[in-house]
Amino acid sequence: VAADTGCAVILGAVELTATCFGSGAVSFTVTATGGLTYQWQEFIISWNNVANAGVYSNVNTAILTITNPPLSMNANKYRCVVSGTCTNTTSDGEATLSVNPIPLVTNAATTTTCSGTGPNISLTSSLPSNFSWTIGTITGGITGASASSGVTINQTLINPSNDTAGSIQYIVTPTSTAGSCVGAAFTITVTVNPTPTVTNTPLAQSICLGGNTTLVTLTSNVSGTTFAWTASATSGVSGFTTSGSGTIPVQTIYTSASTAGTVTYAITPTANGCAGSVTNYVTTVNLFATGGTITYTDASGLNPRSSPPYSGGYTVHAFTSSGTFTPNCSGNVEVLVVAGGGGGAGRHGGGGGAGGLIYNSSFAVTAQAYATTIGAGGNGSVDYATNGSNSVFGSLTAIGGARGRTYGPGDAQATGGSGGGGAGESPDSQSPNLGTSGQGNNGGQASSTYEAGGGGGGAGAAGGNASVKNGGAGGNGLAYSISGTSKYYAGGGGGGASGVSPYGTAGAAGLGGGGRGGDGYTDAGVTAGTPNTGGGGGASRTYSNVPGAGGGSGIVIIRYHN
Repeated sequence: VAADTGCAVILGAVELTATCFGSGAVSFTVTATGGLTYQWQEFIISWNNVANAGVYSNVNTAILTITNPPLSMNANKYRCVVSGTCTNTTSDGEATLSVNPIPLVTNAATTTTCSGTGPNISLTSSLPSNFSWTIGTITGGITGASASSGVTINQTLINPSNDTAGSIQYIVTPTSTAGSCVGAAFTITVTVNPTPTVTNTPLAQSICLGGNTTLVTLTSNVSGTTFAWTASATSGVSGFTTSGSGTIPVQTIYTSASTAGTVTYAITPTANGCAGSVTNYVTTVNLFATGGTITYTDASGLNPRSSPPYSGGYTVHAFTSSGTFTPNCSGNVEVLVVAGGGGGAGRHGGGGGAGGLIYNSSFAVTAQAYATTIGAGGNGSVDYATNGSNSVFGSLTAIGGARGRTYGPGDAQATGGSGGGGAGESPDSQSPNLGTSGQGNNGGQASSTYEAGGGGGGAGAAGGNASVKNGGAGGNGLAYSISGTSKYYAGGGGGGASGVSPYGTAGAAGLGGGGRGGDGYTDAGVTAGTPNTGGGGGASRTYSNVPGAGGGSGIVIIRYHN
């Protein structure tokens, strides 16, 4: 600082003194020589002496002290008049006071975040500032916070609790970029809410197609959690609700596919603004049952095909060999059970009786495995044929068809699903074997004169009696369209014709898979019962050593609405 020359000589003075508002005393110093007195002045419109009052002290010394100057004094100018024995000297008035403001953090004192995320706090201040922070009180075991600096607090915070919020304090200190004035520490409290999860167990249910689901009340580890969900399904599944909130409602769900389908509900839990991870709840839509050979018919019960199911049609399970029928749900099914047909006899033989037939239009089943037994056809023989075997489904047992009778006193009368025909020549075996009430009919009577055999009984009619030399016709079975095609089952086998010239004609096969009897003039022509119809076997002619034919095996057919 320049100064006038004279007896009092100013050698130098501070030209700029800076301070932060409220940070204490600052001073201006003048250096001079000689026998001296001092008077400090400030410039307000004009130069004025300052007194030892207010913020000023030491105004008559070489060092002017200003204590806690207000912001309004920023840029004030000062000079010192130095007086000696000879003359006065004045500093040049370029000493300037700079009073910098103190920064204040202007963020909100509280904020909230979710476990596993950062609070993303952009720090703000009343002045352009830099920031540093330390960690204060922590509750709830929150982790992830540490002391640091910067303009954003975005540390990933973890709440280990399943259901309770915790908190952490960030103590933030601002430092102004102009003047480096340090502001007061400011506490920001961050509440860290737990992330909700879906806690339902199990996360699945199963229904049969066309059945109702169970209401699903969703639960979470965090009180007050709300839920939103969307649903998607495999091909062919229909009837489900595609989206919703809160509980998953009761729904009637179908599938047109030939295998089980699923509906997957993707559930998002939200609590206190925190969305948890998506959890899947799966509803399986089972076919009503499995087992056997499965086909499908239309709503009229006709036009069978292997796939896909008809809408509003039927599902058909056919068992041509023993197996297991396993419903996944309770319900009523339509059932046809046919036993194996009896074998046809030889030498004056009677036709084999058809296997017993049981039809139930509404048979109750539950979710369990049902052993399904298919009866074999009885064996044909030159002498003594055998009965067919029983077919069984649940509590329904169809009795195997009775054998055709043969010549001789040793062939005792027998009973089967339907009776076999009587044998010719011997009075002991001319009477037919007997059928079972509700399953079949008796066989036909043999010819007492010319040794022709009677026809085996069928499910729909008794076997025909032998007529002089002609074998009796097998009794007709019954027709059902349960498979999707109208078809006769359980026809009786035809009786053998007389082999004494003039020869008789064979007994005709009964409708429903019965075998044809043998002609009187040849050993050929005898046929077996058709497999999986329960038809009785045809009998051979008189005096032939050709055995009668075997009976046809049984069948079980189950049908229900899709």
